[in-house]
Amino acid sequence: MKHIFDIEISSRCNKICSVCPRHAFARKQTIMSTQTFDALLQWLPTECHVMFAGFGEPLLNNEIFGYIRKIKSIKPQISISVYTNGILLNNNTIKKLLDSGLDWIQLSITDEQGFVIAQKALEFLNSTNQSDILRINVLYRDDNDFCQLQEKVSQLFPSATKIFHFKKIHNRGGFLYDYDYREELKTCGTFFMDTFIDAEGNIQICSNDINGINKIANIQEMSFAELIEMKKKFLGNTQISLLCKKCSDEYRVLHFKEVGGFLSLTQSVSLFNLHTN
Repeated sequence: MKHIFDIEISSRCNKICSVCPRHAFARKQTIMSTQTFDALLQWLPTECHVMFAGFGEPLLNNEIFGYIRKIKSIKPQISISVYTNGILLNNNTIKKLLDSGLDWIQLSITDEQGFVIAQKALEFLNSTNQSDILRINVLYRDDNDFCQLQEKVSQLFPSATKIFHFKKIHNRGGFLYDYDYREELKTCGTFFMDTFIDAEGNIQICSNDINGINKIANIQEMSFAELIEMKKKFLGNTQISLLCKKCSDEYRVLHFKEVGGFLSLTQSVSLFNLHTN
């Protein structure tokens, strides 16, 4: 298992989505500079997964193709994906991403426009026999919405359903809606497996902390090894932040699962140690 880095190379966005609380976004809207990216590349461990995502649209940063090439040139063991709303995902952009060395594209679908974009992207990738690099994430609200969207995918993409993944919309740390908190669950598996770094090189406690209130440090102030030691202090069912008390993201428990049920806290500690050594 590789540590995942959610890297925000752009905190700007080109779309207003009902599932995204940009109305509450108060951080500087900017793109990651080449200087910050170069420092980050040196900071990253040799083997990990880099996901260009964050709280903005990564394709708004025109340096993305060069960033991918740099990673593959300097630390080729790192795998890379781009999480995009797809507005800028035309055939030329897809080709440039693949030529740069990108491992896969994650397309987020939140509305009808997303399905149109998915059809065009899949059409192009099928023509080049590279459809396996596409992962399509469909966001749903409730069980009824899930069933309808699942049926729609089956009708529109009968031969490609395996690349579609369904994720329930969560409240983005309380910024979208209130949540009836589960008192027995204080911790978050995502915190131990993922690290979010914003466009200015700040290590954030979570991508749902949209304004960086709980910022840990800047990459210039803390090494990855030091970050891991800091995270280990929260192992066990320990509250990491007040933000966690408002969060309905189901991913927070997925990292603790295994076949047959949830990992125990002891097993979770072992998993984290294995994951970071």
